Amino acid sequence: MKCKLCDKKATDTYCELHKRAYCNVIEKYYVWKMAFFEISWYNYLIEVVKNEYSGSRVKEVARDLLSEIE
Repeated sequence: MKCKLCDKKATDTYCELHKRAYCNVIEKYYVWKMAFFEISWYNYLIEVVKNEYSGSRVKEVARDLLSEIE
């Protein structure tokens, strides 16, 4: 099986690198939620994509998650 976002080998949806990015996106959502008083999942993902400090794989995962919402 291949990663949904690249051609690397994956055990499920994502390769190891994108899976790590996915886990970071999920974990950091709770931090943002506390800091920004209940920011929605959708708005959080938009902010992650726009953030210049977000890594490329994190942005790819956030865009993928956004595409599932839209």
